[in-house]
Amino acid sequence: MIPVLNKVDLKNARPTKCSWRWSTCWASGPEEVMRVSGKTAWGFRSSCRRCIERVPPPQGDPEGPLQAMVFDSHYDDYRGAIIYSGIMSGRVRKGQKCGCSSGFDP
Repeated sequence: MIPVLNKVDLKNARPTKCSWRWSTCWASGPEEVMRVSGKTAWGFRSSCRRCIERVPPPQGDPEGPLQAMVFDSHYDDYRGAIIYSGIMSGRVRKGQKCGCSSGFDP
């Protein structure tokens, strides 16, 4: 988890208090909370750098067979079945057919 506190540019913002509250709830230091402003882009580059440093790259082979893990799904009345998955190896390309025996084509 990478905590980011937004809207720190507002005059009513209390970033020190909010960072302290977050740190007491999640048992970490208030210095872990990054402070950014979506309006002025203040702190954006440092938050991106920290995300790149802390989130590991995928370990799979991008040229290997497609392997994915479905970790959640739900049904939407307008869009149909929605799945959330993580690609473990391989790639998904536009227009690619499933290649499985179920006949499902994404």
